[in-house]
Amino acid sequence: MGMLNSLNKFSFPQWPQLFYLGSILSGPSLCVLLFTFNREPIIGMAIGTLVGGLLQIAIQLPELRNQGFAFSWRLDLRDEGLRRINEADAARGHRPFRHAD
Repeated sequence: MGMLNSLNKFSFPQWPQLFYLGSILSGPSLCVLLFTFNREPIIGMAIGTLVGGLLQIAIQLPELRNQGFAFSWRLDLRDEGLRRINEADAARGHRPFRHAD
């Protein structure tokens, strides 16, 4: 949503939020359904949240592609930004993600 807003696209990014909210609100009905099948009802809330998040991403990706953004899975362990994040985490006591130099 923030990426589209940075391009002065303010109306389109609001629609995926509605799908996300709708999926989360459908979670309680899944809870009732799962309870009748002797399953943990909270799983229904988790499924609703997961489906809502996936719908939100799936709806925004085509518009982001139309605006020129390209998504790719890439992990560069020698990236300077990743090193700075690791150093900041180490300063707070977290173990940084290590890489071979």
